[in-house]
Amino acid sequence: MKRLLLIINNTAGQGGAQKDMYDIVKVLALGGYITSVCPVIPGEGLVSEQIIANEGENYDVIACYGGDGTLHHVINGYIKSGLDVPLGYFPAGSTNDFARSMGLDVPHVDIAKAIVKGNTFKYDAGWFGDSYFNYVAAFGAFTKVSYDTDQNFKNMIGHAAYIVNGITQLPDALTASYHARITHDGMVTEGYYLFGGFSNATSVGGFKMPSEERIKLNDGLFEVTLIKAPKNVIDLNMTVGALMLGDLESDYLEVFQTNEMTIEFTSPCAFTLDGEYGGEHRKVSLGVKEGAVNMLVP
Repeated sequence: MKRLLLIINNTAGQGGAQKDMYDIVKVLALGGYITSVCPVIPGEGLVSEQIIANEGENYDVIACYGGDGTLHHVINGYIKSGLDVPLGYFPAGSTNDFARSMGLDVPHVDIAKAIVKGNTFKYDAGWFGDSYFNYVAAFGAFTKVSYDTDQNFKNMIGHAAYIVNGITQLPDALTASYHARITHDGMVTEGYYLFGGFSNATSVGGFKMPSEERIKLNDGLFEVTLIKAPKNVIDLNMTVGALMLGDLESDYLEVFQTNEMTIEFTSPCAFTLDGEYGGEHRKVSLGVKEGAVNMLVP
C-alpha cells in the first residue's frame, strides 16, 4: 500500500474537516493508501511548512484539506523541500478561487477518487522574493479583506463574510492610490493604481479575471492586471464598467502577461499572497516557477 500525508486545517471555510474526514480516508484506504492525518495548529508549532520539511519525503502523496491560504503554506513547504511527489487538494475554504481554476470544485470523495486514479497536472506557481505563492500576489484595494476578515465570521457565513467586510472598506478602498513603477520584459509601466495583481487563476477573490479566456495554468506566464486609480466619479464608473465587460482595451485597465517583473513603490505597500498577508514592501521582484507543482486532478 502507498502512504499519504493529509494535512488538515479544521478552521478553514465553515470547519467541515471532522464531518468529511471519514469518507475521504475510506475512499483512499479502499484505493490502496494508508493515510496519516496531521492537523495544522500554529499555536502548537504544527505548521504546514515544518510538517512537510520534516516528513514530506517519507510519503508517496501529500495532500491538504483547507482553503487557499492552507494550500499557500503547503506549496511553500512543498517547493522549498524540493519535492515532486503528487499533491492532492481538498478545497474547504470560503472562496476557493484556485480550486475552480483546477476543476477541483467537486465533492471531496471525487477528489479522493482522483488521487487513487493518479491523474496529475503540472502547473506553474509563483515566486515572490524568497518565498512562493500558489496563484496570486496582489496589492491595493480590497486585498486586505482576504486576511483581515475574522475567521469566526467566515465560518458562520462563508464567502459572504468577505463581501460584507469589503463593503465596509469601500470608501477607503475606492479612493486608494498607489504610485508604482513596474519593470517587465524590457519595458517600464508607471502610474497610480487602485489595484495590481499577478495571478495564475481564472478568478481572484471570487470574481472572474477580465483575461479569463486566455489563461492557462502551465504556459510559463502569469496574468498582470492593473486597475488605474480613478480621478473622479466618472473614472470610477468607467473602471467598473470595463471590469464588468472584461474590456482589455480599456484606458482604465492595463492587462498583460509576463514571467517576471519588479515593482517599486514610493512608499511601503502591503501585499496579499493567496489571501495571506505578504508584508509591506517598497520594492519586490516576483515571477513564475514553471511546472512547480504536480497536482492530482479529476
